[in-house]
Amino acid sequence: MFSLHAHSNHSLLEGTIPVEDLISFAKISGSRYAALADTNSMHGLIQFAKLAKEQNIKPLLGV
Repeated sequence: MFSLHAHSNHSLLEGTIPVEDLISFAKISGSRYAALADTNSMHGLIQFAKLAKEQNIKPLLGV
């Protein structure tokens, strides 16, 4: 199971994991979906969506 409340390093003081690592974890865990819900930032959403689609993972986007 993959969390729907994941923060990347684009969320100041709330997340430290790079977008690439979120996608890698979803792929390794066998998830078909990955979520990104950064706080007060949309800087990583496009990168996240592109990487997810490249890995055949459906991106769930939120801010």
